[in-house]
Amino acid sequence: AAAEHDIVAIMYTSGTTGPSKGVRVAHAQAFTYAQHAGEAMQLAEGDVYFAPLPLFHIAGQWALVYACFQVGATAIVRRRFSAGEFWSTVRESGARVSFLLGAMANFLARQEPKPDDVDNPMERMLVVPLINDVDDFRRRFGVRVCTCYGSTEVNVPLISDYEVTEPGIAGRPVPGFDIRIVDENDRDVPVGAVGELVVRSSEPWLLATEYHRNPEASLRLFRNLWLHTGDAFRKDAHENYFFVDRIKDYIRRRGENISSFEVEREVNAHPAVLECAAVAVKSASTEDDLKVVVVLKSGMTMEPDELREFLRPRVPRFMVPDIVEVITELPKTPTGKIQKHLLR
Repeated sequence: AAAEHDIVAIMYTSGTTGPSKGVRVAHAQAFTYAQHAGEAMQLAEGDVYFAPLPLFHIAGQWALVYACFQVGATAIVRRRFSAGEFWSTVRESGARVSFLLGAMANFLARQEPKPDDVDNPMERMLVVPLINDVDDFRRRFGVRVCTCYGSTEVNVPLISDYEVTEPGIAGRPVPGFDIRIVDENDRDVPVGAVGELVVRSSEPWLLATEYHRNPEASLRLFRNLWLHTGDAFRKDAHENYFFVDRIKDYIRRRGENISSFEVEREVNAHPAVLECAAVAVKSASTEDDLKVVVVLKSGMTMEPDELREFLRPRVPRFMVPDIVEVITELPKTPTGKIQKHLLR
């Protein structure tokens, strides 16, 4: 029989910041990842759970299928996400639970409203990351929404409740995980300050064991006895943790650190924008220039200066982009995450 420390799979990362890495995952990590994802959604026996996530990815294989095995729920599997077909699949299958990853929830929210949007059986949705205007999303579709933070390496150490509203929030620590936010020397930063999220577990084998055939990356992952996520976070006085950015996606401009995540949130609020990505590009002077790559809604047009004028009253001056590029489609991984390294 398999033991908890035996390797169940080599799961590959999404490859949003560079080449994918193979993560050697023990049975204990796979089991608890599925368990925590199910707990976040309050998944129960008899539930019908639809998540349009690929089965080669941890979210599809564990947060969907494995989680259903654990509690006796039904998993609805589809080959890919389609905003136009999502709600018809929900109605046909009777799905009451869903997990939306990356841009999926944003695509649903930015479709034209229909009179029967609320006429569906969906009850509970795990949305990662949490979208803007989540309360409007709840009212429009008649659903409860929660969020969490997890990855191939780190399990699911942060989960929110269903009352969450603030954009950027990732949740509170899950029992069994120690969480810190540290500076470049692995010292704790003050409450409210931004640093790297580092994690360790109270039980063995709940985190990635190593990167497959990549000892250099494995050494960088585990430093000073903590797993380094590569994600910038901050927390408030109530132990709410907020995702700020991938550290590799952080932008340094005019002496200021800029979160690409925050820039994208404001750009996506423009009525003509379907989705976008903010990246740093080399500047002719110093530090970085800020580039925003935009996909427009069907039939819409927008000039770069129009977007800048829209942003000026909403963001600090240093967050108004130097470069605005309009394209037809963003490069993405099979799980729907934007491959920003291809846009720089």
